[in-house]
Amino acid sequence: IASGMLYLAVGAGVTRLRAAADWTFRLQGLLLLGLVVWLWHLLTTHQFQYSYVAAYTSRSLQTKYLFAALWGGQQGTFLLWATWGAILGTIFAFSRNRLVPTAMFFLNWTQVFLLLILVIEGPFKISKVIPADGAGLNPLLQDYWMTIHPPVLFLGFSSLVIPYALAMATLVHKDT
Repeated sequence: IASGMLYLAVGAGVTRLRAAADWTFRLQGLLLLGLVVWLWHLLTTHQFQYSYVAAYTSRSLQTKYLFAALWGGQQGTFLLWATWGAILGTIFAFSRNRLVPTAMFFLNWTQVFLLLILVIEGPFKISKVIPADGAGLNPLLQDYWMTIHPPVLFLGFSSLVIPYALAMATLVHKDT
């Protein structure tokens, strides 16, 4: 939210806040990358006290599917989507187009909504009952393509936010 508000101010002409806006957005991206790494650690070390880990992994699951379990459930998918958005947004923020600060405001708000979903229903909820083994990844998802299809698909979804943000910035500034 802070990043979005800072980018809004920069887009309105308070250019001295640009460094703070960029810094807060990059911090958001680093924190999301940290959450992805942490979730992969939980999945690969079979931390079944976490409901998400127990629901999508098991001790007998092959390693490649342990990594695919990150996006095997809806919460992990939203985490992946938000992380891709943060990475693409960080790259986009380096653009020298004058519409970028306002566009980053709109891009950041898509991030805020994804993060709100993760706060409400995230993959880090601890279960009251710790199972000895997890349920494992759905057998229909235990396929080679499951390891590459969702990351590429959500990279595509995330990349669509940049033209959207630029279009919204163009409308705000009435700059066709």
